[in-house]
Order: sequence, then C-alpha cells, then structure tokens
Amino acid sequence: KSYRENNAPYFVCRQSEQGHRIEWETRAVPRDFTGEHATFVFAGALGWKTEPQTEGFTLHVNGEPAVDFDISDTDQTWQNDKTCVTLTFRPKRLFPPDTTGLFYVDVPKAKLQPGKPCVFAVTSKSGGSQRWFGLNPYKTVPEK
Repeated sequence: KSYRENNAPYFVCRQSEQGHRIEWETRAVPRDFTGEHATFVFAGALGWKTEPQTEGFTLHVNGEPAVDFDISDTDQTWQNDKTCVTLTFRPKRLFPPDTTGLFYVDVPKAKLQPGKPCVFAVTSKSGGSQRWFGLNPYKTVPEK
C-alpha cells in the first residue's frame, strides 16, 4: 500500500537484524543550484508499530550517516544538528499498524554535488523486531 494506492510496490528495510539496508538515488541536483539547502521528497511507509521498539534507523546522505529516526504514525521531524540534515514524515493514510505518507529530506548545500544525484540509504540500527521502513519507487510525488 502507499499514500495513493492500495496495491503498491515497496523496497523494505526491516529491523530484524542490524545493518539491513536499502539505497536509492535522487534526480540530479541542478548544475546551477545556488540555494542554501535542497529538499527532496519521496513516498514510503513506516510499519509494524506493535513490534518491539529498537534503536531505529539511520538515513545516510551520499554515504554518510545523516539523521536517526524510527517509526511514527503522526507528523514527525527528526534532525541532526551536527550534519544539519532534517527528515520529516507526513502521514497520509493509516493501515494500522502501518502508516504511509511522504518523507521530506532537507540537505544543506555543503552535502550536495551540483549536476549529480544524491544517494540516500536507510539502515537498521539494531535487530530483534519486524518494524520496517518502506520506499515506494515512484518517479514523481507531489511536493505538498
């Protein structure tokens, strides 16, 4: 399932073992990019809230750990003051114990390479749970 359809594909990173990982690329950052930061949006889900809580997940930006997060069924923002990366989840549809929606990743200019895509990855920080992060492989999603 996704925020826009009942039968949607996912790439899933589950917390069943430490180090599970999924990775994907964004579209290229414009060559003439001059902003202080860029915000990327993608569709996905967080699931199985009823499973045991663990240390959560880490979002990586261009190979570097950027911000830690865990599952949520409400609007949630996680940020890392050291990397200046912010991850926001906006739920759109609830399928208890799972929640689908849109993720927004705010990345500072210093971590961007104009003319090249950003490489994002999500890894599980620990194991022992079936909680999961899912990425819908849509090529476009609305900005709001």
